[in-house]
Amino acid sequence: MKELYMQSLFDNDPFWIVKMYFNRMYGRGVLVKVVNYLLNGIGYGTDGGHCAFREIDSYFEEDHFEVLKFISGIPTDDKKIIISKEEFNKILRETIDLYLKNTSGG
Repeated sequence: MKELYMQSLFDNDPFWIVKMYFNRMYGRGVLVKVVNYLLNGIGYGTDGGHCAFREIDSYFEEDHFEVLKFISGIPTDDKKIIISKEEFNKILRETIDLYLKNTSGG
């Protein structure tokens, strides 16, 4: 599978779940679509990776998190991370830069 982030670097990276999510979306050929969704506040999930925005009006306590929740694996899996808007923006910029490098041959 094509990757933006080298998985061998994930061992000491607190954001490896987010980067794995973007790797999966890139490998499936839907990264541009997913970035558009996320920029518009719409979460996106597929086999092995999910991203959700908080739902303040939800009756479920687990939907009341800071800004974004990324899950690696199935939604009931314990491999998840909740990140702030600032953390999301930083990782998204890095992801877009890597995508542009990979697609432009540079």
